[in-house]
Amino acid sequence: MANDVVGMTEMFRACVAVLEDSLVPLHYAELTRLGLGRLGISEQQVNWKRQIEDIREKLVQAGQYDTAYTGEPLCLVLLQSWVRIEETPPLFNSAKPIVIDPNFPASEEACFEAVMRAPTMIKKTATSWERRNRGLARGMLIEQHVKDYFRLSWPDYYEPPDNDGKWDRPCDHDFKLRIGVRLRKVDVAGEHLDGHYGLSTRKRAVNIHVMARLSGNTLVLDGFSPGDEFSAREDVDWWHLNPIQPLVVYLNCQKVGIDYAALRQRKFPPGRKGS
Repeated sequence: MANDVVGMTEMFRACVAVLEDSLVPLHYAELTRLGLGRLGISEQQVNWKRQIEDIREKLVQAGQYDTAYTGEPLCLVLLQSWVRIEETPPLFNSAKPIVIDPNFPASEEACFEAVMRAPTMIKKTATSWERRNRGLARGMLIEQHVKDYFRLSWPDYYEPPDNDGKWDRPCDHDFKLRIGVRLRKVDVAGEHLDGHYGLSTRKRAVNIHVMARLSGNTLVLDGFSPGDEFSAREDVDWWHLNPIQPLVVYLNCQKVGIDYAALRQRKFPPGRKGS
């Protein structure tokens, strides 16, 4: 097989799966190596030069499967959906969400915070005591797992909220991200009972809302929204506007030194899904 290459459809799908898992642009040669590894094939088993050129020319330069290519000098491959933040909401969010497996330390911390904050939390609805406490427990469970995900993934950027450990003090954000000189306040938003996201009033001091929900035994990150656009529930499902991947890819690009703004400014050919 050393004089051959892997079939295009099989290889292209493997490479796209690598990008979806890594959520960061990759050099086309590295993407090829990881795509082969996903199929259980080493680079020594194929005609390496032909294989990487197949990926560069027939996949990413052609814009197959929503891919895009920066060209020289970086020669990076990315998914166009990572940098395409829509101006108007599509009919539905077809982007792949991020799924987080719950863990005991985060669950314990969520229980502890719920118990400590419950006596002084503001009651915003006329619902029953039992329903209020169940909502509090669910909200804290979601919030803590999202905080843990960002804290462990980007420890250099993560900062706790202003009311960390101050149980009787309200706060308009759940954690902060400090990237360079910029500080972003982040709010974790869970679903309402009707399955929608949104607030009755705007949180102008918050820069980013991250939409998350429990689904069976997993936590799902659906999307994010700028703080001043996450308003009344009449603006139903702002998460359709921005799936979660652009935010995560932005953070990963910052971590490895890739200019995300430059990626967004590039004009890529329309992507094709492939077959």
